[in-house]
Amino acid sequence: MYKWGKKAITVGVIAAGITLGITTTANADWHSNSGQWQYYNSQNQVVKGWVQDSGHWYYTDNSGTMLSGWQQVSGRWYYLNPNVGSGHQGELMLDWQNINGKWYYFDDNSGQMATGWQHLTTSLGPQWYYFGDDGAMREDWQQINGQWYYLDDNDGHMYTNWKQIVTSSGNCWYYFNESGQMLTGWQKLTTSAGNCWYYFAQNGRMYTGTNVIDGTTYNFADDGHMLEQQEDTISYAAAQTAGTNAFYAGADTYYPRQCTSFVAGILQAKGVPSSEWKQLGNGNEWGAKAAAKGINVNQTPTAGSVAYFSYMHVAYVTSVNDNGTVNIIEGNYSGKPFNARTISASEPAGYIHF
Repeated sequence: MYKWGKKAITVGVIAAGITLGITTTANADWHSNSGQWQYYNSQNQVVKGWVQDSGHWYYTDNSGTMLSGWQQVSGRWYYLNPNVGSGHQGELMLDWQNINGKWYYFDDNSGQMATGWQHLTTSLGPQWYYFGDDGAMREDWQQINGQWYYLDDNDGHMYTNWKQIVTSSGNCWYYFNESGQMLTGWQKLTTSAGNCWYYFAQNGRMYTGTNVIDGTTYNFADDGHMLEQQEDTISYAAAQTAGTNAFYAGADTYYPRQCTSFVAGILQAKGVPSSEWKQLGNGNEWGAKAAAKGINVNQTPTAGSVAYFSYMHVAYVTSVNDNGTVNIIEGNYSGKPFNARTISASEPAGYIHF
């Protein structure tokens, strides 16, 4: 930059829509005034504002003094090379720059400091990066507009899909959608295991092994996909026999020929303590009275749970289907001692897990 003599210099436009001054074509040069650099045009006038010299941009203040370091111009931040004696002092910095240990990105054309989400092409190909209001590239876990993202702790690129991350709980798996947002709760994902259900805690950690979710026990494989629920502890035939016998004979506090005696007979055959299922009242009362005893009651059906209805009826759930239906057996349905049918899982008022 500091070459004396005749040269062409443009004092014109940098960045869209910013008018910077005039253009001279000869007899223009830099001069040092008490250690401060100023540019004089061919009319011996000090140039103020943006100056393009030998393909590089510089910025001078209202006195015409060349500036360096961080500068805010028309509401935009720029970074001008601060290195004295480098031969590039004051030069507008472009592209990626590491400044005081932090990475920043400056537009290749305008030199403006980037903030927010930026889609940039690097050695990794096109990737998303996030820059804070201060322009510094963000890394690691970041909560942005209420959503959690994981930005590589080496180069800052945003992750999508599966990612194993070392946490205080060990090496944990997380899943990020195509927008980079961390997923939580139940998610149906297509993986090598097929189109399977996975569960992610509120902190995003994928569940494995046996876990209780909303009062229901689920089993997950080592790769996280949900395993089929285990069979009930009583066979279908044994449940039918126990329920039918109790329908005719009654069960503890329940009269014969009632839906409640049918279900109570099955629970008794399974070995469920009578203190849990006796004196629960009419079918529509079972949910509230069971909950009052500390028994788990929710909206999630499982094989072996008891469905209770708003119209004074209870039934025993033998299995749960993938299409949102459940298979039940019951007594006193249309007066019959035994009945089996498939209903929508949302039809009962709830499910009791003895």
